[in-house]
Amino acid sequence: MRFNKLNEVEKAILLTLAENGRIDYHELQKEVAKKLDCYKVEEIAIFNFKVCVEKIPQSVKIRIGKRLRRLEKLGFVRIKYTWDEKIEKIKLSRKGVRLISEFSESSLQCPSMHS
Repeated sequence: MRFNKLNEVEKAILLTLAENGRIDYHELQKEVAKKLDCYKVEEIAIFNFKVCVEKIPQSVKIRIGKRLRRLEKLGFVRIKYTWDEKIEKIKLSRKGVRLISEFSESSLQCPSMHS
């Protein structure tokens, strides 16, 4: 399995885990949504208070969930569940770490497109 065979959601999940180590599910969703450019914070006035509300589209949350399960099946991530089967903490498995390190090495060797 090559890193470039994964779709953008899976790549974003793996890169987020590589940056953060062990992370809880909500943080993961937030970081992945930022990487996919669909994370917004809106200020909403409730009575006299201004409240910041995170906006992550439901479709994106569902995609993240599905892709996370796929990555778990492929053995790239390890998920710790709560007693009621909710996702609690997520981290890269050894296989996932290897995949990321191969990718970062290959991306360093490739000439960058920006220059």
